Amino acid sequence: MKKLLQRNFITVFVIFITLTTIINFFLESYFVRTEYQKSSEYLFSQISKTLIINQQNIDASRADFKESCINKANAAQEFIDKYSINVHDTEEMRRLARIIQVDELHLFDQKGVIIAGSEPKYFGLSLNSGPQMQFFLPILADKKLRLCQNITPNTAEGKHMQYAALWCKKKPYIVQIGMEPKHIIKALQQNNLSYIFSHFTAEEENFYLAFDDSKDKIIASTFSTLTYNNNYEQLVASHTKANLYEQGMAININGSNYYIFFDNKKILDDIILGRMIKEEKLYSDVIRNVLLTTMYMILASIIVLLVLSFYIDRYVIRDIKTLNQKLEQITKGDWETKVNVATTPELSQLSQKINIMVKSLATSTSNFFTICDIAKINIGLYNYRPRNKHVVTTNNLQKILGYDESYYQSLVMNKDLFTEELKRIRQTPIDISKSVYKVPSTGHLVHLEQLDKDDMVIGFIIDITTEYREQQEIRHERDVAY
Repeated sequence: MKKLLQRNFITVFVIFITLTTIINFFLESYFVRTEYQKSSEYLFSQISKTLIINQQNIDASRADFKESCINKANAAQEFIDKYSINVHDTEEMRRLARIIQVDELHLFDQKGVIIAGSEPKYFGLSLNSGPQMQFFLPILADKKLRLCQNITPNTAEGKHMQYAALWCKKKPYIVQIGMEPKHIIKALQQNNLSYIFSHFTAEEENFYLAFDDSKDKIIASTFSTLTYNNNYEQLVASHTKANLYEQGMAININGSNYYIFFDNKKILDDIILGRMIKEEKLYSDVIRNVLLTTMYMILASIIVLLVLSFYIDRYVIRDIKTLNQKLEQITKGDWETKVNVATTPELSQLSQKINIMVKSLATSTSNFFTICDIAKINIGLYNYRPRNKHVVTTNNLQKILGYDESYYQSLVMNKDLFTEELKRIRQTPIDISKSVYKVPSTGHLVHLEQLDKDDMVIGFIIDITTEYREQQEIRHERDVAY
């Protein structure tokens, strides 16, 4: 009988461990991908916020800079109108440019030709000298116009400048000032995706990239193999965009396997952010965690098997021998045990023993509790009837709750105090779904269950302090590993 139970137990646990290991592997892999997607979405949101805030600051700077250009052009015009300035003296024009803090100062005649200013190399250029200059042509026809051009490369050197122009009020000149928007250009460079990517933590074998969804082109990447303008199809092969955006997927680049995930929220028109990592890096902890879990289960199975073998030896096999001995005593004339069925010697012996056990358990719950105490079962039992004053418990319940002798006796001698104590314990839940509570006065963690049946209340309490803390430590170690 013992060998049969052990064999069945081993078979069941082998099947259980195998299935659990397989399921655990897939679940661990799924959770790793899910966590990667969540962290990616968080990083995408931070990058998007950075881009949006930077763009707002750039737009505000552009507006301020444009207004500053108009004001400085107006200041130059007032100087020229109010003071006797030799506009054909280049050095004097340069001093004026320094006073109003501009990089270039030009004077156009009524035909739109530069005739004076701080930069002689531009003399002779006209408002028809290229697209950049042609922006100011309307000012020839309307002297009330105050024009400010957006930042653009100038005609002569291709240098990024911002120009503003207006007519003098008293003299026949068009005043044009030019300012180099260094801070705006720097801000534009810092709002570049590659620049922003470089300021986010780049973990080993973890890369960022951005797609222009309207063109299916890579426009930024921290992965050297993915150069700008790589086709989207070259990256994701035959997979669909929907699949990529919703759950990410595995791809192969230059013989290495990667997991890639793209945000489904577009930023700045059609720009989509992506993040990818080598699969061996992504799943590096999965196999180790699965192996550790399997080892723990095998170890637990061995312990359970040893405990079961000990239990069978001590409480089953021995009890069967004892039962046979008792039955033999009955057949030899031990009539203290009552026999109600006597059709055959075998049934008579079995019925007598069963009747004794049933009668003992049915008529006195305390006898059952005593058996539990004798058998050293690690569970505290209690029962009481609503009309009774006392509570019947197993002796080990005091140890499980961690109470001293006097306080425990005051509880079991007064049913109302005992029920109030149970309510107090239930007010400090640890895991309600598993009926796990904390004993307030001792700190013990217990599993408490109670059944109200007819006019009898039956319950049990198990001390799970050690087991629960071990499980919490294992979860903590696993979370740290992730």
